Amino acid sequence: MFFVEVTVFTICQMSDYANICTDSADRCKRTGAFVKVDFFFSSDFLFLFFLIPQLWSQTMFKQTLKNFSIHFNALNEKNTVSSGDVITGHISFDLTKLTKITSITMELKGKAHVHWSAGSGGKRKRRRHFSAKLEFFKLKSVILQEHGAVEVKLQPGTHMYPFTCQLPQGDFPSTFRGPNGQITYSLTVSVDRPWHMSKDFETQLNFVSRINTNQPDLQAPLSGSNNMTLCCLWCASGPITLTARTEKKAFVPGETIKIICDISNASSRTATPKVNLLQKQFYYTHNRVHKRMVPIKLASVTGQPVSAHTSDVQTQIKLTIPPTASVSISNCSILNVEYLIEASLSVPASPDLTVLFPIILCDTPAGKINSLSVKLKGIAEVRWSEHSRDNKNSCDSKVKYFSIKEAIIQKGHDALSTELINTPVFSIFIFLLNLRQSIQSVTEYYCLIQPVLYIVLSVRDLPSSFTGKHGKIEYTLEANLSRTMRKDKKATEYLTLVHNEDPRSDPVLMTPQARVTKKKMLFTSGAVSMDVHIERMGYHQGEGIKVVASILNRSSRDIKPKYCLYMKLSYFAKDESKLYTKDVLKEVGDAIPPPSRPTVTRIITIPPDTEASILNCEIIRLEYRLRVYLDIKYALDPEIKFPIVILPALKVPEEQHHQSAHPVYGSGTSANSYVAGETNFLQNSTASGPSTPPPPYETYALYPLTNFSGKY
Repeated sequence: MFFVEVTVFTICQMSDYANICTDSADRCKRTGAFVKVDFFFSSDFLFLFFLIPQLWSQTMFKQTLKNFSIHFNALNEKNTVSSGDVITGHISFDLTKLTKITSITMELKGKAHVHWSAGSGGKRKRRRHFSAKLEFFKLKSVILQEHGAVEVKLQPGTHMYPFTCQLPQGDFPSTFRGPNGQITYSLTVSVDRPWHMSKDFETQLNFVSRINTNQPDLQAPLSGSNNMTLCCLWCASGPITLTARTEKKAFVPGETIKIICDISNASSRTATPKVNLLQKQFYYTHNRVHKRMVPIKLASVTGQPVSAHTSDVQTQIKLTIPPTASVSISNCSILNVEYLIEASLSVPASPDLTVLFPIILCDTPAGKINSLSVKLKGIAEVRWSEHSRDNKNSCDSKVKYFSIKEAIIQKGHDALSTELINTPVFSIFIFLLNLRQSIQSVTEYYCLIQPVLYIVLSVRDLPSSFTGKHGKIEYTLEANLSRTMRKDKKATEYLTLVHNEDPRSDPVLMTPQARVTKKKMLFTSGAVSMDVHIERMGYHQGEGIKVVASILNRSSRDIKPKYCLYMKLSYFAKDESKLYTKDVLKEVGDAIPPPSRPTVTRIITIPPDTEASILNCEIIRLEYRLRVYLDIKYALDPEIKFPIVILPALKVPEEQHHQSAHPVYGSGTSANSYVAGETNFLQNSTASGPSTPPPPYETYALYPLTNFSGKY
């Protein structure tokens, strides 16, 4: 029997191997002392003898270096890279103590690997395995390295090192992972320390092979046809013919394919059209003698059945490609991915009539812009339901004020037009400052909308924007971007329109109002009367209404003047209407004892957040009333009601209404001046300021110049 004396150094986090040490040894390990442990010379001992140094290296390494991460700057929203792209980023890690580093290196690698097996595992048949590997490139660079006798020692704390690397130029296949193979591109950072095993940290890159989709054969439509005749013994029915076609050959994941099927069914059976998207994965050995094909059905859509003895039926079926589908791969010698559109007619008790044509899935840059258009429209609509004992009636109505569409880029143009749009019926400029940000939030490339957009509209006597429980008045700007090989992108911006009305331009709004009411007491002697005056009918949000009331109290009771500003909201649909009332504010004056005849003055301040009156809409009407009444105990209260028109808050002081500091194009008034019946668009109803023309496009340094002929 042989004994071996082994010196064990301090090892942390080895609870699984604590049974090899005594209690005293554990205590010494925690204190850093040396421990002598006797083992029997056996296979288990040999395993531990070679495992302990490795575990020691790994556990000590983890204690010293923590939170290692690799960050690289995304080149696009999909975070993909392509041949020739420059990748920039940084690595970061934490050190718990002073650490000597031999080197930090980075490796950029692209490779492909396939493997599958065939045959059975029985006694007579042996299962065969096939595999192949390819390495596209392998590039190494140094981030940190010691030079000669100069040691590199890093202090405890967080360390960060930037890096830059460029993918080589070449026709490399896109990243792919399948059941029997994969194509991967990785960025690996290795940290080497003296007397420690090298530690590797790896991150995967999503590589995409770019395809020039402007090739004529990729943009050409595809079509195919097939026919068959149903028969039973010597009886044969009429022929069934299927012709299918698509607009083009190249598509992108997430795009919708339109398949147009022309069907002629002269048989006595019903035929049902169906479209499938098939993916075929091919795995090869290096000599291509052996291969494996894996078919996958990615999507399927069934159309409307075509009855018997029907001819010249055309149906359109829309098939959406899954956004997660990988792109086509044809430039790898050991792994290919192909796609097929399978249009078929399913006939009972008969084989399907099938038409197949191949397509290509690719991930392309933004591509050529076909068209860019904007559409400005304004509508008002109401909708509510009336419930009765027997049924439920729906009431609705809609008014369309305008719908104007303008093309910024027409089909066949490659550059954005910065030309101001002029139309004779237009009279007001609307400056949409955040249109560019709106388009940016929904498109993949932020630099498509660079010029400042102006739209001139004839918006005379339009109601202000409004949203209520049963109706709304809204104005929207819609932008539509059409690009080659891309789904159309749309953005909608909701505009706030304010109907600016100068009360001095309308005599009705400036006319003083006065009302008188009298009430004779029934059970007591005497009477009360009230003569109330207000300055005018029209007031702005936040403005005060001066109410002067001459009150005569000849009764035997105290009376109190009270004031109430309330709202009347009416919806109209055909012969139906719906009315809502709501108190905006209430105020109570001082008690007036009998007999007396005082004159009471009260300032009723309109809340600044009160909705402006809407009197120029056919189906929505928002009105206000000021009710002044006397509170008399045990009697009906005499009251006087005044119609009040609430106008939008003033944007400039009163004396500056007609000063044109910033003239609006096509008009001699300022952007904040009031013109009777005129309206003003604001992106924010509380914002103010003139609608001045934009500076030249080139003066904005924050707008990158757009080059539509290149890749972006």
